[in-house]
Amino acid sequence: MACDSDTSSCSDASETTLHEVTFSLLSHKTKNNKTIQEGIDTICKRKKLDNEEMWEWIDSLPSPGSLSPIILPTILPTIEVDDMPSARSNQPQYGKDDKVLCFHGELLYEAKVLDTKLSVASDPSSAHQYYVHYKGWKNTWDDWVSADRIRKPTEENKELARALQQEYTQSHKKPSTASAKAQTKRKGLSDDSSHASEDRQNSLPASSRKRGQEDLDKEDAYYSRPEVRIPLPDFLKSILVDDWEHITKNLLLVTLPSKKPVNVILSDYYVVERAKRPAGSADADILEEFVDGLRDYFSGCLGRLLLYTFERTQYAEVIKQWENDDNKGPGDYYGGEHLLRLIVTMPRLIAQTNMDHQSVQRLREEIIKLTNWIGRNVNTYLLANYEPASQEYVEKARSN
Repeated sequence: MACDSDTSSCSDASETTLHEVTFSLLSHKTKNNKTIQEGIDTICKRKKLDNEEMWEWIDSLPSPGSLSPIILPTILPTIEVDDMPSARSNQPQYGKDDKVLCFHGELLYEAKVLDTKLSVASDPSSAHQYYVHYKGWKNTWDDWVSADRIRKPTEENKELARALQQEYTQSHKKPSTASAKAQTKRKGLSDDSSHASEDRQNSLPASSRKRGQEDLDKEDAYYSRPEVRIPLPDFLKSILVDDWEHITKNLLLVTLPSKKPVNVILSDYYVVERAKRPAGSADADILEEFVDGLRDYFSGCLGRLLLYTFERTQYAEVIKQWENDDNKGPGDYYGGEHLLRLIVTMPRLIAQTNMDHQSVQRLREEIIKLTNWIGRNVNTYLLANYEPASQEYVEKARSN
């Protein structure tokens, strides 16, 4: 704001602007809540008021009325305080000596930040890099890493680190001679485990299973691609096995709609997990994209990959209910057991995408966090009621 020779008019204008900025900061939602506090602190400093006196001063002034957020960027520069931190100031997320968890390959390790620097020294707005030391490892492993490889040492992230380590250990464990001999005895169990996938694949209409040699070659290439490993707690695996037995052997059906449908589960998870991530941060954006994407995956995969043959007749009946309601869909009827089926199918689905390694690793991390959260709340979200199918339903399902 330019000031004329009249000092008093400049002071009045400055006072009005300061008042408008105060109400604007307090009235409009910003992505960084720190902006609000920084604005208040600046006003207190300029007016030489403590926090209580500042509120009294605000109450004594007339409201400037509704101030459009578009005006805010043009007003903020008029505050003549050089030491007001900018909401966009490029500050490192982690400081020297901070204890963190850091990815090296597929695993998370305890680490300590030794130093920070800008990725481009001549550009103050460039991303920060962090020089980390991995606990228990020689200094030769110390490395400069970007922020996307670092996680705060929260209990959830520590649990993620343990799950990754356990899964890595199991996948790289060489079978002993005794275990090799026992594989034959366990063949029946592995066959049962594969029945679920085969049953869901065979549940597709017969016409869609008629393929030429070219289609078969494509399928061979599909299954030959490496899968992304996602560890699943043993008790969740047991729930999936019980679910398979209830439906394929005992001829039971999940009662629909579920009391805790998939959309409710994902919404509850989003609320809990969002509170742990800074508003407007990349982590918060990734969480939103992940939850929205998983909803879409569930809707698209349910009828194609996630149902057993015996469930398809029920699906045909239920689908009519949400076809008459634009606001309803699969995620409003099916619950946690079917969401678990999607989670164990995700590795193969992810392997067929064109995502780069870093994106795949981040998606894998998000899925593991969701899985662990479901495991901690198993009594809330995995309590499906199974009901016996009528004889009419059984005959109809077998004839299809």
